[in-house]
Amino acid sequence: MNDFLKTTLGFKGSVVSDWGGTHSTVKAALAGLNMEQPGSGNFGDAFKQAVEKGDMPPARVNDMVKRILRAQFTTGQFDLPAQRKVVDVFAGLNVAHAWLSAARFFSRTTIVSCH
Repeated sequence: MNDFLKTTLGFKGSVVSDWGGTHSTVKAALAGLNMEQPGSGNFGDAFKQAVEKGDMPPARVNDMVKRILRAQFTTGQFDLPAQRKVVDVFAGLNVAHAWLSAARFFSRTTIVSCH
């Protein structure tokens, strides 16, 4: 992921695992994973221990944090105070439909390898 996504394509975002798809700590992080979902089985205490033991380079940790925070700042998560309101589940439905159409197109025209 690091070589192709981040170097070749110049991807600035963060890479998040599929639910339950993370089966290692150091190997996954060094390959380019930035965040584990759900929970923190491999990227919680095990990650902290890897950093403390020196198995995780500080530059990689900094890159992970930068990518996660970039997404949060870009989406305005730190700009507005929390607002309590009922979520409009139909808002953006046209945008979601357009994304779904694009996803269907790309799923038919591309191949993704997940190891």
